[in-house]
Amino acid sequence: MSIKQARIEGGKKFREQWGPSLLVLLLAYAGIVAATVAVFGLGGLIVEGPLFVGVYYVYYQAVQGEKMNWKDIFWGFKTNFGEIVLGTLIKAAFFAGIGFVAYILLVSFVAITALIPVLGIILIILLVIACIAAFIIFALFLAAVEYILMREPEAKGWEAVKKSKRIMSGNTGRYFGFCLSFIGWFILTGIFFPLAIYTFPYFYMSKMYFIGSLYDEAERRANEPVYIAPESPVPFAAEQTPASAPVKYCKHCGNQLPMEAAFCSVCGGAQNDAPVQPAEAPVAAPAEEVKEAAAEAVEEVKETTAETVEEVKETVAEAAEEIKVTTEE
Repeated sequence: MSIKQARIEGGKKFREQWGPSLLVLLLAYAGIVAATVAVFGLGGLIVEGPLFVGVYYVYYQAVQGEKMNWKDIFWGFKTNFGEIVLGTLIKAAFFAGIGFVAYILLVSFVAITALIPVLGIILIILLVIACIAAFIIFALFLAAVEYILMREPEAKGWEAVKKSKRIMSGNTGRYFGFCLSFIGWFILTGIFFPLAIYTFPYFYMSKMYFIGSLYDEAERRANEPVYIAPESPVPFAAEQTPASAPVKYCKHCGNQLPMEAAFCSVCGGAQNDAPVQPAEAPVAAPAEEVKEAAAEAVEEVKETTAETVEEVKETVAEAAEEIKVTTEE
């Protein structure tokens, strides 16, 4: 849902039930102030989470098209109270940690300022900027904690914090833009405070639509089936023909072929559907015949060799006689 659409839907729903939406916010802030005064600051931290989860629950009824009931502001005290308190305390602990680190650094920078005024002032300015940036970043990532605890009554506090970070990852810029879209209303409210009876219910109702759309989008992505790529097909050469599968043979050369083959892969001959038996392999000669053939071949070699030796001797003798006659002459 876009920022503009969330503001349009939130403003329309807020104006339909302006009285109850304003009443639950007044009760929530009054309860936090009363608890803070009663329990020396800690009471506000304990009741803030359940009260604002109750505010979200009442506003969620309006978003669903139901009539708002201001008594449901106490829904957070009756449903999963411990985990709601734990989740909001963890959220508050992040901001408290930033404040503690900032305090330690500020004390150090003040000491530096006494020695090197210019350097100390620069460091303090940078510290203020860094703290503001850290507060904004944590506020953006943890913006959905109360909404998650409202939508998931069985959720654990720490799980709600982690899920808020997961939902807001990639959406912090959009949510920051949503908050900035109300900057004009907040400035006017600061100038003319009674305008808060319109600004804050309008903001929270619009926030319900915007955060709700981010939550629903994250749930839809989480429930989408994971695509698994099919296994790559096995090459034909690697396929093994089952022992029981029918086969045929080339009618020209006897090569074994698949039943669907139209041509032989060896000789290229055209095939038909009738299985053809392979060509008969030459019958091996008996061992005795092989021995006799080998013996005959050996005898022929001996005879040929002897004849060749005799011819060589005769040729050498004639050559010697001719040399002797020539010498005597």
